[in-house]
Amino acid sequence: MEAKYLEKIKNNYDGKYKMHDTYIVIKIPHHGTKGMNMEHYFDFTSFHPKTYLIPNGMCGKNWKIYSKYCNDIKDNKIKVYCSNSNFCEMNTKKIFSKCKCKDKVIVFPNISKEVKY
Repeated sequence: MEAKYLEKIKNNYDGKYKMHDTYIVIKIPHHGTKGMNMEHYFDFTSFHPKTYLIPNGMCGKNWKIYSKYCNDIKDNKIKVYCSNSNFCEMNTKKIFSKCKCKDKVIVFPNISKEVKY
């Protein structure tokens, strides 16, 4: 979902559903990428999330987790579940120990591969 639509939802554009003040888990949209013009990044910190889920898996070279999400995680003490630390702007050396997110669970710390049957 693009940020412009998330902003409409946040502002209760149709008057039907009010957002909560706090969320336990937020699934980060579009694999945590920022998009070409920042259209995919959205600042969820106003909702005081406890956990981010970033299912980024094996993505193209330009589909890295946007570093702003990493800064949000660090600055707001958000726990993150990330499926592949290789595809993160903050982990340029592609080494699990170099990941900047302090409270993290990386499903595939060094590499992820698609399983084919």
